[in-house]
Order: sequence, then C-alpha cells, then structure tokens
Amino acid sequence: MRRLLLLLVPVLSLAACMGGDGEYENWPQGNMENVKLRVLAAGDTHTRSSVGAAEDGINNLLILFYEDGLLLPELTVSRSAAGVDSLELGVSLGIGHEFDVVSFANCTVSPAPQTLAEARALCYNCDGISGWSGGIPMAAYKLLKIRYAMPAVEVQLVRLVAKLDLTIDTSSLQHGSINFTSVAVRQMNCRCPFFNRASADPDGGVCDGDAASASDLAVMNAGQKATFYLLENMQGDLLAGNTNPDLKTPASLSSRGYDPGLCTYLEICGTYSDRSGNLTSDSLLSHLYLGSDALGNFDLERNHRYEVDVTITDNGCLRTDWKINGYLDDRRRLQFAVPELEAKRTESVTAVLNTNLSLAQGDYSYSVSGNTASFTVVPVSSGFRVTPLSTAEDKQYIDITVVSWDGALRSVCRVKVDEPRFTVDWANNLYVGQTGTIHITDRLNMPLEGHLLLYTGGYIASVDGYGDTWVVSGIGPGEESLAVCYDHNVIQYIRVDIAQPVMSFVSDDISLPLDGSPVEVGPYYYRKDGTRLYYEDFDPGLYQTYLGFTLTRSPVNPNVSVADVGTDHVSYAFRISNPSAYLYPGVELERIRAELNYHPIMRLSAEAVLYTGYP
Repeated sequence: MRRLLLLLVPVLSLAACMGGDGEYENWPQGNMENVKLRVLAAGDTHTRSSVGAAEDGINNLLILFYEDGLLLPELTVSRSAAGVDSLELGVSLGIGHEFDVVSFANCTVSPAPQTLAEARALCYNCDGISGWSGGIPMAAYKLLKIRYAMPAVEVQLVRLVAKLDLTIDTSSLQHGSINFTSVAVRQMNCRCPFFNRASADPDGGVCDGDAASASDLAVMNAGQKATFYLLENMQGDLLAGNTNPDLKTPASLSSRGYDPGLCTYLEICGTYSDRSGNLTSDSLLSHLYLGSDALGNFDLERNHRYEVDVTITDNGCLRTDWKINGYLDDRRRLQFAVPELEAKRTESVTAVLNTNLSLAQGDYSYSVSGNTASFTVVPVSSGFRVTPLSTAEDKQYIDITVVSWDGALRSVCRVKVDEPRFTVDWANNLYVGQTGTIHITDRLNMPLEGHLLLYTGGYIASVDGYGDTWVVSGIGPGEESLAVCYDHNVIQYIRVDIAQPVMSFVSDDISLPLDGSPVEVGPYYYRKDGTRLYYEDFDPGLYQTYLGFTLTRSPVNPNVSVADVGTDHVSYAFRISNPSAYLYPGVELERIRAELNYHPIMRLSAEAVLYTGYP
C-alpha cells in the first residue's frame, strides 16, 4: 500500500505591521486612542468529518489585555458570534502604552489568568472532539504599542488542530473491490498548550478523535477526499533513517525505546471481496501512523494541512500485519482431479480442474512446461484438453500449472505419453498346473532374441522362452511380478496371478457294488466361478507334479482298490477287490482320506465313507 504524507500549508505569520517607536514621541502621553481590532480566523471554508462547526468559524471570543504583565480586567472583551470568520471591535487604549493581547476562541477560559505568564502557560484539554461542535479551538498573542491615528490591527487566530485530507485510491484493484465502513483518528493528543508546542505524554494521555461521517464514507468510496481534524501532537522524527514505509509501525517504535501509544494514527475499516466472491473479508482493517512523511516523522502541527493519499491493491488486502490485516475467508477451490494422466499419441485426454474460479476473469492463470513442442493444450470448461502429437515420444510429458491471482492456491497436473516401445500381450490369470504365453512386440521392429529376458522369483511361477515368446507355468497359488528386461534394463513389470483350483470328491456316501464294478469318485477340479476344469485345461506334467494326491485308508475286509479311470481327465474309482466275500449290506467297509498336494504352500483334503450295497 503506497502512502504519501505531504506538508502543504505553513503557519500563517502572526507578526504585526507596526511603525517605529519614534512616532510616539510627537503625541502627549495619557491621551486615548480608539484602536480597531480585526480578529481573523480565515481558512478553507469547506469542512467534513464528525466536526460539525466550520474550521474557520468563531462562535465565542475572549480577549484579555495585560500591561506590565498584569491583567486589566476593565479591558476584557467577551463576544459571542454565529460562526463568522472575522470580528471587528474597538477598544480605547492609552497612547504610548504597551499591551500584551491574548485571545481565545471557541473554548472556555475561566477564571481569567491574572498574569501574562499564567495566560501564556494555559493548556487546552479535551477527551475527544465533542467540544468542537462549538468551533475549532483557536488562540492568538499580540503585542500592541499604541500610537495616534493607529490603523486597524489584525489579530490572526491560530487553530490548535491540524487538518488532514484523506484520499483512498482503489483504481489499482484488479481482482476485487472494497467498501469502506469506517475511518477514525486513534490516539489523538488530549492536552495542548495554547502558545507552546504540544506533544502527547503519559500524563496528558490520548483519546479517540475525529471519525468519518456517512457523507465522508460515501465520498471515499467514490475515490474522493474526506477531511479530519486532529489536535497538535509534535512527536518528532522517531524513526530517523528508516527507508521502508512498511516499518512505520508500533514494533519499530518500541524497538527504539519510544512509546507507540502516544503517536496518532488513522484506523480504516472496510469489507473486501474478490471477483469470484469466494475470497472475502468482512473486517478489513488498516492502520496508518501520521506525520510529515511516510517513513519516520510523527508530527502533527497546529494550523497545518496534511494530505494523505492511500493506494489500495489486491495484494495489499492479503497482508496480515499491523498496517493492514485482511482477516480473509478463503473459500476458493483450485485443484486438479488427479496429479498425473497418461495419453496415447493423437488421442486427447482432459485434465479435469475442480475450481469455483474463472480463468476468463483472471481469477487464476496457467502455464505449461516440459516437452511443450510435443503437445497441444486447450482450456475447456472442465479443465484442459491435452493432445500428444504424432511425434511425441514415449514418457515425454508436460506439466500444467494453475495458480490463483494471489499465488495462494497452486496445483499441477502432469500429462505423459504412455505408448511404450514394447507391447506385452498377456492374459495374466492362471490356475496351478496351467501354462500361459507372453507375447512381446517391439514397436521399432528390432530383433528381441538375445536381448530380451524375463525374470521371476520362482515361488508361484516359472518362465521359459526366448525372443518375443515366453511361457509362464503356474506352480503355486499367489501373485508375483515378472521383470521384462531388454539389454539388462527393466522395460516393464508383468503381474502374474496364480489361483488354486477347487478340488472336490463325490460328496455323498459311496455304495460299492458287490460285483466289483468301479464307482468313479474324482477328484474333480473347478474354477472360482464354479465351472468345471478338465484334464486338457492343465499341462499334464504340471498336473501330475503339482495337483497329485495321496490316499490314506482304514481297510476292513474286503479290500477296496483304487483305479485310474480317467480318459479325457484324470479321475479315480473305488471297487471291492474280492466280491466273493460275504458282506452284510450296509456294513461300513473303510474310511478314505485324500490329501491334495499343491505347492508346499497349500494342502487340501477330502474324505469318503464307503459302504457295501446289494449287487
């Protein structure tokens, strides 16, 4: 925020235009002269702020005459007026005499000081501007030497207050707007000597001063000037050598041993909203120490006029220090849905942007970095449409970066070409005992034999092959990653899932015919979805190696034998070995437990209870 503090109007000269002392010598002493006094309070005629009276208006006037330092009560002049800017009065004074004339306007002086020293030592005290409704307090001192045919004498009243014209420029706001709700003078001096320089001190104290009226706020919100009045407070150059306006703060004063509570400042309040309506402040607060400059001076001199021009910027509203604090409520969203996307050549993808901001209105901006020559990027309503060109290489990428106008929100989406040199054709899922084939194609049509190798951990799968064709054998249940290497560099990882087939024997009790006929009992194998697996679905060698089973029995006469009756699949049957033996129907013959031996990781068992039956 740029602030300019300029001292514009010097104190008006109070020197009287008098003749030489020799002029008195030609006139007899003791004669009286009717002296005309013209009391002036001229100044700017316009006034605003909470002070209702005109800044140059005289509503009441007290003039005291002192000779040889003592009050002449018979010459005291007390007048009431209706806010005029000048008064004329006549007083009969002895020729050749010398008088000290002390004048007070728009304030109460009671009782009248009996000596000139007491009058010159008087102070104006206030606890705010409530007493200024009857006019701005003023005072004047003049030494009169009375001579014959004396022309009118001007007595120029001097205001005890400084005048401040404040203009707030919001034309630099590009992303939002401000509405000012209050402006007030804080820490105004409470005690001011009428005829000596005044500065606030702990004994006299400070108080709240002038404040913006409704009309002031209207003109300030329109970018025009508003006026405030402040009692003199000559604190001096407290931050000598400072070159940074942002350091004219209470902390800087304290660091140099000064009391920041004695320096007068402006407090400006308002509301702020960016164009999106999602970055707002209901209590934007700004503080501004006053003085003759924006760096180190804290003087407010009586009867001086100061101009303060404040420029508001969007970034200035985002500060969080003593000079300005936005107290912002940030409800903005600016985030890519995913941090990375993959795209094929010449095929478009959309980088979806979740936001409640407008790119067209300048709520945020975007930039593209990376292999920009290989992509086209077009903003669309849902985000950005990205198309890799036909010349784009695999793994080339661009980064799309979006940033809110203030830099507080930032998000990046990377779009990468995903069209590798090598294409792997692989169905992935196998059952234990099955084999699958991996086909690898080189987009550059280079020979693969001697360059391409596949590596596996060997716990659930084994691989064998060369060139572009490799066979994967399922040897146990689980999952594993195969590394595809070209010239010893990993170009891709392939996931292999090996599932266990479900083994099932006949579930009901088995009745064996007494004639020795076989009864097929299994085992049978099923997929996870319940469909049947047949012998031809497996690799014979793997089937015998990894899907074999053993039987344990508790034999009872007659013996029960196990026969392989498989044709298109491996299956087993039970039968009575000695059908001539006499058996009682329904007598349990034997209990058989079958254990399926997969890879050592798994073991599955089934049990069959065998009965004899009638032939």
